[in-house]
Amino acid sequence: MDVGHYAVTMVDTSRRLTIIGHLPLNHDLRGFYRTVIAIGGLLLAIWGVLWIVADGFGGDGASVGGLQANGTFGLLSVLMGLALVVAAVLGRNVDHWLGFLLAALAMALGVFGLTFIRTTPEPFALSVSTCVTLLTFGVVIMCAASYVGTGTSADARHRQRAIGHLTIAEYEAGH
Repeated sequence: MDVGHYAVTMVDTSRRLTIIGHLPLNHDLRGFYRTVIAIGGLLLAIWGVLWIVADGFGGDGASVGGLQANGTFGLLSVLMGLALVVAAVLGRNVDHWLGFLLAALAMALGVFGLTFIRTTPEPFALSVSTCVTLLTFGVVIMCAASYVGTGTSADARHRQRAIGHLTIAEYEAGH
């Protein structure tokens, strides 16, 4: 039976396809992206320490380098930053998954901060520029985390097959 071009895009229905299938494995520049994650974590940790020193815990916030937050958010920043640095050093897909998780957390904190700016229950004393920086930081870390995934050649072939980059014959032949 001739199915024409549909044979190229046919998906193996015995496995569930997720968005992870579109992320590259064993990218040539994964060392560079791991470095981006480590530098981002280091900068976040340094900023957190400076906020703690400038404001203490639970204050009204201090401006450090144009970004305003209090010591409580500084502590959270130090923990997130150190987790990113440790994940980048460990590698082995820890940087991939933890990078995604902490990037999503940074973006959620940015949106949370924008929601509670100039309100009474403002726990982190964030400014608009700090929130926008958090959102941008989250996007950069998430993009970098997308390219640090590692796996076997069989994992890479399965992902390519799942998104239609290999024909069924190529997939079964192991190409």
